[in-house]
Amino acid sequence: MSDKKFAPEYPRRLDTETGLQDLVDFGSDVNLRKRLFIEESMKHPAKANLNMLGSVISYVSEPDERITDIMAGTGSILIAALAGRPVTLIEISSHYCEWITRSLEEKLEPIAPGISSQVMLINNACQRVLPIPTNHIIFSPPYAHIMAKKLFSEGDISKDIYGEGLTEYS
Repeated sequence: MSDKKFAPEYPRRLDTETGLQDLVDFGSDVNLRKRLFIEESMKHPAKANLNMLGSVISYVSEPDERITDIMAGTGSILIAALAGRPVTLIEISSHYCEWITRSLEEKLEPIAPGISSQVMLINNACQRVLPIPTNHIIFSPPYAHIMAKKLFSEGDISKDIYGEGLTEYS
């Protein structure tokens, strides 16, 4: 058994409502997300906290081990490539694949030239392409209550807030 501690750089707290101890407080990732991803990605309703995601990546993997996100959304898992892990992203929405590509080109390549060579983006449903070679699968699944078609009823502003690409999930 490893002595490795999960997210040692973040403060711990007690949840007084549930009594759960040692909860990790990852804090806001808004500034980091704005630095690493295009502005449109802020609209996606199911973004994993980048601080938490970075901690998970460090805890479960070593450099050069492939990380795969089978429901990539806006591409948050790209931070694994910044940490020296090759990355595979599988995303059903061509809309979000475009956002991932733009984030790579416009935000990440200037920070880490050549990072795109560590990234494989597959525009397809994960059940159509799996299994694929990988060391680890890390993902945040779509949130059914957010993605439901009823959010996009006539006059609902959700489509304006979250973008056209969400309709592909519902």
